[in-house]
Amino acid sequence: MKSLLFTAFTFLLLASLTCGTAVNEGGNGKGILITGELSNARTDTMRLFQWDGVEPQIISSVPIKVKKGVGSFKFKGLNLPVGIYFVGIKSPALKQLILGEENLIALNGDFNDIPKLSTIDSPMNDEFEKLMQDVSAQQQEFQGLIGQVRRVANNPQQKIELDKKFKAVDDKRLALYESAKAKHPFFGHVASLYTYLSFQNNQGAYKDEISYFINEFMAKANVKDASFDYIPALVESMKGYVNTISRVGLDHLKQQEHIDAVFTDIPENTNRHRSLLLGTVLGYQAGKGEDNLIHYGEKFLTLYGDRYPPLQNSLTAQISKAKNMRIGGEAPEIAEKSPEGEVVKLSDFRGKYVLIDFWASWCGPCRKENPNVVKVYNKYKSKGFEILGVSLDNSKDRWVSAIEKDQLTWQHVSDLKKWGSPIAKSYGVSSIPYTVLLDKEGKILAKNLRGPMLEAKLSELLD
Repeated sequence: MKSLLFTAFTFLLLASLTCGTAVNEGGNGKGILITGELSNARTDTMRLFQWDGVEPQIISSVPIKVKKGVGSFKFKGLNLPVGIYFVGIKSPALKQLILGEENLIALNGDFNDIPKLSTIDSPMNDEFEKLMQDVSAQQQEFQGLIGQVRRVANNPQQKIELDKKFKAVDDKRLALYESAKAKHPFFGHVASLYTYLSFQNNQGAYKDEISYFINEFMAKANVKDASFDYIPALVESMKGYVNTISRVGLDHLKQQEHIDAVFTDIPENTNRHRSLLLGTVLGYQAGKGEDNLIHYGEKFLTLYGDRYPPLQNSLTAQISKAKNMRIGGEAPEIAEKSPEGEVVKLSDFRGKYVLIDFWASWCGPCRKENPNVVKVYNKYKSKGFEILGVSLDNSKDRWVSAIEKDQLTWQHVSDLKKWGSPIAKSYGVSSIPYTVLLDKEGKILAKNLRGPMLEAKLSELLD
């Protein structure tokens, strides 16, 4: 399971990266000229954006001059470090460019499809496009292997053959990384974020895959190098790293130890520090761990929140929600209709231990778990224990039928909005079955207890 978790996260991460860097002065000191011709154009302003660690920022603007439907623009005399930049009218519809080494960049294409503008006679951009095509091909091959991991888990011979295929992909990734470095330092920095090799073939002295992942996921990327100040992909890399270690059973302080090690010798108020910190916050938003979402979220707000008002507002709200959802926090109120159409409130259960049980009639694992829930309910309902079932169904008939068939005799509510349920969102539910156990005052005691673990906890509280 852990092997599948890590390789799946690797694929998802690499599929979403956008890379850039900065290694020397632009255009060999002669200045950069960017020209463009656009069909179907209208008078507007073309803007040049540079990455600031969180989002692209405008660094130059020029008019688009239109003659007979053809628009032209020209940026002159730019002196920029080598890296990824963006050209366009407004974010996010931007064309990604590698600038800083070539003195002339010419663009053409459709005004209405800026991200697909073509570069003319630009070896750097052509090489980058080829690099990313090779990465994409490797990703697709890797994804195909991931889909086979579980299937061969209990077949030693097939597992050996699959490991050989992973080794072949590892070799391709490593060769691509070495080739990229040889072509240009910039390409080496780009490729370094795409070169996580499989645990199956590179375990070495590591005792387990968790240790291997923690130490090797970004081993090829020297994030202490100031070049990473202009690599947007650093956000996604850190997000994938944090998302994974949040899910493998490490306590939140041990997670902080590993995450903080990534920040060693990286000065605050640098682009790469902002990228790493944002990636950490995003990783916990997508992963597990309210304590660390609060810890790193508040750090981001303290250092950088004022620079990004929309992000500041949304993150502040998420931190407030996370504080409620951590152990010891007061559970958000639930007020929703029962199958009979009566509004049931969570607060009405005060004075009892309450299990909020998120489930659905269509959820196979939920239905398999229901007999265990029935067992503990029948055992402890006379001792001050209650259950509030919250269904993520969208069909009332199927919901009610499942309640009757599985003999779920406790209170039930649903807004019949499936994954769009505001209740599920307020509790951060991303998979079901999912449970939250509350004390008599409505504060969270534990989360996601099932089967023997749930029974053991109730025995501790009520026997």
